[in-house]
Order: sequence, then C-alpha cells, then structure tokens
Amino acid sequence: MESNYSLPIGWHVGKYELTGVLSHQNFFTTYRAYDPRLKLEVAIKELAPLECTTRTADGRTIVLKEAAYAQWFDGMKERFLETGRVLCRFHHSSILSYRDVVEENGTACLVSRFVEGTTLEEWLCKNGAPGEGKLCIILHNLLTALHYGHQSGSLHNAITPQNILMEHPTGMPVLTGFANKTIFRPHKITLLTPNSEWYPTPYDPSEQSSNSEMPGPWSDLYALGGVLYRAVTGRNPTTAIERACEDIPLSLPVLSSHKGYSPAFIAMIEKAMQSRAEDRWQSAAEWLRALDRHTSTLAATPSRLRRAVSAMLGLGRSPNNATATSSR
Repeated sequence: MESNYSLPIGWHVGKYELTGVLSHQNFFTTYRAYDPRLKLEVAIKELAPLECTTRTADGRTIVLKEAAYAQWFDGMKERFLETGRVLCRFHHSSILSYRDVVEENGTACLVSRFVEGTTLEEWLCKNGAPGEGKLCIILHNLLTALHYGHQSGSLHNAITPQNILMEHPTGMPVLTGFANKTIFRPHKITLLTPNSEWYPTPYDPSEQSSNSEMPGPWSDLYALGGVLYRAVTGRNPTTAIERACEDIPLSLPVLSSHKGYSPAFIAMIEKAMQSRAEDRWQSAAEWLRALDRHTSTLAATPSRLRRAVSAMLGLGRSPNNATATSSR
C-alpha cells in the first residue's frame, strides 16, 4: 500500500528505515519500518491530516495548505507528541507499546513495536462469532489493559474492533490507539479541523457527543461492550444517539440466544451498554471481578479459565494497588 502522499519507501524517519506503508487514515499514515540499531521491526504513525496538509516537491516535508490551519495544526502536533511521551511509559502486554517520538519533516511521528496480526474486525469476519470461553479470555485481557490505562490517568476514547489487533501466533488482543480522540477533542465536541466535524461511531457513548456529561472509565467500558456486541451478533450496535432519540432497545438476548452464549454473559454486555453512565460498570476492576465470578461457573473447562483469570487479575489484591505509570 503506497500513495503519492506517503514518504518514499527506503527513506528514514529519525534512525528508522521505512520498509512499507501499512495504512492511511484521515489524520495518520502508518508505516512498517526497521530499527537498525536494535535490529527489529517497528511501526511508525505519522501525523499527516489529509484535509489541511500536503508535501513539498521532494515528497518529504509536511506543509499546510492554508496559513489559517497553523494554530490548529501546531496544537494538534503538540498533543500528539505529548500523548506519545505518555504512551512510551505504558508497559502492558495488551496495550500497543511505544518506543520513541520523532519530530521532523514538519510533523510528528510515534514509533511503536510492530504487531504481526489482523484487526479484531478482520478476525471476526474470517472466523465468525467466537465461543463464550474465548470471548471471556479476550475480554479479560482488554479489561486489564483498560484498568492499567485508567489507573495511569488516561482514557482510550476510541475503542472499536478496528483498534484491537489479534496478534499472531498467540491469538491474544492488543489495544491500539490509546488516547486517540483526546488528541482531537480535549474539551468534548470540537472541530477536528477548521472545516470538519466529528461524527460518533456505533461504539461511542452518548457523553462523547454531549457538552453536559463528562466521559470517564465507564465510557471506555461502553465501547468495549459495543465490541462484544459486534462479536456475538455479527453486526454493529445502533449508535447511542439513535438509541436515545428513538428509544431503540439493544435486543442483544434475541440476537445472540441461538449462538450458545449464557444469559449471565449477555447481561454483562448489556450492563456495559446502558444509556445512562451511572447504570454501567463504573470501572474495569468492577467488571473484572464480575467476569471472574462468571468464568468460575462456566461448564467448559472452568478450572483452566478460573486459574487464568485469577492469575492475570491477581485476586486478593485491591485494584488500587495495581501498577500504574505517570498520568497525563
């Protein structure tokens, strides 16, 4: 995957040699690259908003299309770099780890480890709905990642099946894009660029499009519930705004009953996706405790699941004693 907007393959960003283009998004180009000093592959996410920037004739430097974008882009770049500095201090097996930040070519780049795998969305399209036992293990890993991030003072704010990688060959989830939307919407709903607006995804809770409600851990847990909804039903959930305006029920038990999921597991997803924030799980630790109680009752290999959950959660410890890094 390569385009005229990408840096040429073989060029360097800092000490890293670009070896391929992984993806293009509205605000980022992500490259596969090589670290010659450590002799390992990395991924580089370059801040390159398509709407308001272009490149110089040599194809290297990002420049603004209009001077009116300057203040907006400078602020965006600084928040992007600050997010990278915070994420470089994150160390959790289910959170994409960042190694470096680079500021050159008129923009900023974040350097992360390279994860060989596919997005959860691609994985679900290929494999279909996973069994409840597999989903419990995936859920546990993502909840421990969110607990770690929340204890560190950060919200994800952009959890979707596209922002979860299923790593090869372990099949375990890796959460990417931590703090993505807070870069662009630090004070609730704002303009992404001077000429464009933010639109909610099916995974965004109502408070992310409200000026009166504050997002919190319960917001990320709503989005995670939406990811589970997608996994068990094969479809995206209705947006929170549509549900609120048209009084549309989740219909989760009906959609998933024929697939063998237990009522208790479905109830956990429904609790995460309640319209009112106070009716949801209030913390990842709270949901983890409920998940552990649930897995202890599963008929399929209960002892293995119980030992795995207990070991990873660290039962007997207070959630407040979990390891944390510096907050943003």
